[in-house]
Amino acid sequence: QRTKVNNSLGLLQRIPHLGDVHRVKHCPHNPDLLATASDSGAVRIFDRTRKPNNYNDSDFHRSDPASCAAAVETSDILLQYHTSETWTLDWNVQKPYTLATASNDGSIAVWNLDDQFKAPPRQKFSTLDSKFRFSTCTLTTPHHSVPAHNYGVNEVRWVPDHDSLLVSAGEDGSCKLWDVRSTSQSPSIQFPPLILADGTDALNTVDVDPFQT
Repeated sequence: QRTKVNNSLGLLQRIPHLGDVHRVKHCPHNPDLLATASDSGAVRIFDRTRKPNNYNDSDFHRSDPASCAAAVETSDILLQYHTSETWTLDWNVQKPYTLATASNDGSIAVWNLDDQFKAPPRQKFSTLDSKFRFSTCTLTTPHHSVPAHNYGVNEVRWVPDHDSLLVSAGEDGSCKLWDVRSTSQSPSIQFPPLILADGTDALNTVDVDPFQT
């Protein structure tokens, strides 16, 4: 059951989202753009300046009162490539509007969204009561993709001072460095898998030192 948000900072905006949100990140080149990873595998981009502040839950729920999910797609850009839930995504600091996404299907995808913010091809639809209208651009082909890990990818991070180097961590216990300029399906560097005493070997996260990359 939803509870009203009430805090000293104040709630600025609520945007309905179709399904669960596993990760959300602001775009470093435009803080009004939000990217989300979801349980369906789809990645969504929202421009919060195009969303009103007066959404009501009843406008987006399905007829089933027990459903708390938005009934319609409200994103501005919908990335549909991954075949299983997505847990991670990361914006490229050096290359504007470039987004890396990864999934339980073991794949990493890199999307160049620069042109989409200039003149996206849009398919129009409306909510059930036509109170709000949205336009969503759906993309299915990433700029670059690789089958990166066995089982799933738990984290991807761009190397902060490079526009093409990407680090990933996976359920298979390995950490890999990828150069997205390469046409190879193999990583540039693969670190030895981590095997713990209890037999588990999954890596949940990875990060790159911004001061000594």
